Amino acid sequence: MNKKIIAILALLIVAVSITAVSAFDLGDILGNDGNKTANAGKTVDIGGIKFNIPAGFEEDNSNTSKEIEASFKKLGLNSSAKLFIKDQNGIGIYVANYTGLGLSSDEVLNSFSGNSTTINKMPGKLDSENGVYVFTYVKDGCLILVSVTDKNLLNNVVIA
Repeated sequence: MNKKIIAILALLIVAVSITAVSAFDLGDILGNDGNKTANAGKTVDIGGIKFNIPAGFEEDNSNTSKEIEASFKKLGLNSSAKLFIKDQNGIGIYVANYTGLGLSSDEVLNSFSGNSTTINKMPGKLDSENGVYVFTYVKDGCLILVSVTDKNLLNNVVIA
């Protein structure tokens, strides 16, 4: 049963990650930037985990983050999601607390595809699809996905 939950969770998160980070281009093309707030290179807390958001990226306060959180809650997970945009680059951060599922960190992380790698001393898995890079790792009982359109951003966003 637990492996089935992990598999469903993994598929949902990867699908949402790719869709959400890729979707920002459509809003920019249509000129829909009214849902963005300035964020000048600072540390942010998302679901109790700290991340660095590089200067110039703006938080997208559209319904996308709320839809992602609602999807996680349907699976019984307490989660947070935020999207940040700068020009043609996007950062999506998804944090879901999995402690209520009774799974180990290894079980959660190994349910994701990708190459094992370490970014800023955080071991995880790196995968890419359609120009979106997703770094998945676990920290403090949370599953964390950082999705970016520029692979180099990962070193700036992930904090050990």
